[in-house]
Amino acid sequence: MKSMKKSIVSILITAIMVLGLTGCQTSKGTSVADDVDKAYPDAVSVLEEGWNQMPEQFPASGGSFENAVDNAPGKVDVTNTDALTYTFLVPEEVQKDITDAASIMHMMNANTFTAVALHLNEMSTEDAATQIKEGFLNNQFMCGFPDKIKIASMGNYVVYAYGKTDNVDNFIKGIENLEHATVVADEIYQ
Repeated sequence: MKSMKKSIVSILITAIMVLGLTGCQTSKGTSVADDVDKAYPDAVSVLEEGWNQMPEQFPASGGSFENAVDNAPGKVDVTNTDALTYTFLVPEEVQKDITDAASIMHMMNANTFTAVALHLNEMSTEDAATQIKEGFLNNQFMCGFPDKIKIASMGNYVVYAYGKTDNVDNFIKGIENLEHATVVADEIYQ
C-alpha cells in the first residue's frame, strides 16, 4: 500500500510538471520570426537600428524616388520592380516574395553605401540571401565599384549592405547587435 501511494504521488508530480511545462510553451509559443516582427513591425525600423549605430553618418537618402527621406531609412514600394531591380539589386524571384522593403544609400554614390531590408513572406532567408549575393557578384557596376556586400538574416528579414568596406561593416555590426540577427554572407566584389 505504501509503495502504491508513492507511485500515485510520483505520477501526480510528473503530471503537474508536464502540465507546467506545457503551460510555459503555450505562453511563449511564438516563433523567432514572430518575435522579430513584433520588435520590428516594418523594414524601415530594422534599417534604423543599423543606421543609428553607425559611428560616422554621412549624407544619405532613404526610400525610393517617390518617397525619399533625408538622412534616414525610408520605405520602398515593393511593386516598383524597376527600383528593386536596378537601384537595390533585388533578384526577380526574391521580389515576388517580399511584403515590405526599405533602403538607405549614400547621397552622392550608391556604390559607396547602400543598405536594404526586405521582409519575406514564404521564401527562406537563406535562399533570398544566396540569390541576392549571386546577383550582386554578377552585376556590372557603373560609377565606381563597391568593395563588398554583407548580408544578415533576422526572422523573416534579409538585410544587406554593399559599398565601401568600413561603411558596410559598421552598418551590419549594428544589425548584428539585434536579437536573432546572423550574418549569412560577407563577400568581396571582384
